[in-house]
Amino acid sequence: MPETTNAPRPPWRPCLQPRAVVEGDASTIRATMRLAEKANRHGPHDAVLHNVAVGYREPQRIETGDGLPHVFAVNTLAPFILAALIETPKRLVYLSSGLHRNASVDLDDITWEKRRWDGTEA
Repeated sequence: MPETTNAPRPPWRPCLQPRAVVEGDASTIRATMRLAEKANRHGPHDAVLHNVAVGYREPQRIETGDGLPHVFAVNTLAPFILAALIETPKRLVYLSSGLHRNASVDLDDITWEKRRWDGTEA
């Protein structure tokens, strides 16, 4: 049956029409800061969804322009920079995989300089 103008709309329907989608590079600190500036030009925000991740297919430790592991810069540092610099939304949502469930944490080697590289754990 076709939708009529009098039919009630599902409450989630406005979520399907975002005001803005911001894409950009999150592999360096400066690029992530520019990404936050870009997002702020579209604010204020009802919700910000972080969907930034790389890594499990990286066969070796790749360094960014900041000298940090690519996986650390994008998966860990970028979400914190974005959360700190984007004007505070009503909702902040982080999307992630379940890879963290099988990873081991070594705070003495957070940037994977001492351990043998494993993209699924990094």
